[in-house]
Amino acid sequence: MGSTIAPVILSTSLIEKKYTERLRQTISEVGHVDILVNNAAIVCCRPFWDLPDRVIQNTYNVNIIGHYWTVKAFLPYMMHRNNGHIVTISSVTGMLGTYGCADYSATKYACIGFHESLFTDLKAHGYHGIQMTLVCPYYINTGMFNGVRPRLVPMLEPQYVADKIVDAVRKNEVWCVLPNSIRLLTPLKCLLPAKVCWELMSRVIRGPDSMMMFERRGCLATG
Repeated sequence: MGSTIAPVILSTSLIEKKYTERLRQTISEVGHVDILVNNAAIVCCRPFWDLPDRVIQNTYNVNIIGHYWTVKAFLPYMMHRNNGHIVTISSVTGMLGTYGCADYSATKYACIGFHESLFTDLKAHGYHGIQMTLVCPYYINTGMFNGVRPRLVPMLEPQYVADKIVDAVRKNEVWCVLPNSIRLLTPLKCLLPAKVCWELMSRVIRGPDSMMMFERRGCLATG
């Protein structure tokens, strides 16, 4: 990979019936995509029983189904050249279920499963020139989780996250968790008894209390 990285970042909010035309337009305007970054996501933050059906469907369409359509569109060119890079932006909530995120966390778990399965498919069939990087960031201070005040570590700044992602792509890192301290803590979920993990999350980290401060914005997040 050269020293200059200029990925084409595509919105994964496209649904099946509309994506083909838009992606063909992208190819005609900028050429074939060498680095695909699947990043788009929305969040509603309500208890499961308060989630309208349309919100659940919308969250899945944006947060995970879009990954399938963009990868389907651009992977054949990468396979033909046996070269390219696919970046999947998941989340720490895809590693640890979060209050008010029954739809959001599930789609982020799905992002991890999709990414790892695709990685296995490509490597098993000899496409070693196609690199894949999975990124699982903590809360980012973009306004998406406005109102939330996490106790574990402060929200990450967008520039810091962007720099770390670019660095991970340049180094062909397979898995990038931000910040790295979270990567060291999440395995405790599997090592400690489930009840102990819940007590830590509820009473010490107070994750649910923090998420209850979420401030909704716009109509997209709420369907």
